[in-house]
This record gives sequence, structure tokens and C-alpha cells, in this order.
Amino acid sequence: VGTYYDPSQPSRCSCMEGYAGSGSNCTECVAGTHKNVSGSGDCLPCEPGSFKNVTGAGACSVCLAASTSNAGAAECDACLPNHGVFPLCICPSGTYLNATSDTCVTCPGGLTSSSGSLSVADCVNVQMNAVLQEHP
Repeated sequence: VGTYYDPSQPSRCSCMEGYAGSGSNCTECVAGTHKNVSGSGDCLPCEPGSFKNVTGAGACSVCLAASTSNAGAAECDACLPNHGVFPLCICPSGTYLNATSDTCVTCPGGLTSSSGSLSVADCVNVQMNAVLQEHP
């Protein structure tokens, strides 16, 4: 189960998508993890802000607005209201927390952010940020 025959390498079997291991020793990825390529390798945890609630093949899905998750989650949790103290919704990279609606919003036009960003000001140009870090 979870293996396939690779005609380019007749002496070896490989793990299918959604299965980790090597050769014919493959195990199904558990909920909260994924492996989106065939061949040997490990199942990887879903990124923060995403989830996978089934075992085996399949990609992680992004949490809906007003919900989030930690890495390796099988489900998303509803964000709690901010109440002006601190955000209880950790937004994934490439997004920031809109304090008014307590939802994660995608950074505008070609910009990105680290996970946990709290405003649009945290969205930066990846190439420009790399240059600034190399030449402070």
C-alpha cells in the first residue's frame, strides 16, 4: 500500500504522494502533514495558518478568515477577539492581522511578511529586504 512501480528503475518501488519512506516501506502521512511528490522522503507539517484533516494524499488547505492554526494542524481554530491587548490570531507568512476585523489579510502586490505580522507595514519586498539585510 502506498507504493508504485517506477519503470525507469525496475528494481525499485517508490512511495506515492501522501506516503513517506523509501522503496516499498511506505507509511501514510497523518493528518496535519503532507507529501505532495512521489518518491522517497518525509511527510512535512502543514504551515501555520493551514491544515489537513485527512490521512494520505492531499495538500494542506488554508484556514478560513477569522481562523488560524499552528504548524502541523489537522484543523483550524477560531481567532479570539483582539480587544486591543494582543492578537490571539497568528497569521501565516505573506499575510498580516487586520486589527479591525481580526482576520488575516494577504500582503498587497508582490510583498510578503513573516508569520505573526501585525500590520500592512510588516509587508516587505522580498528582494529589497534581502539587500537591506546584506548591506545594513
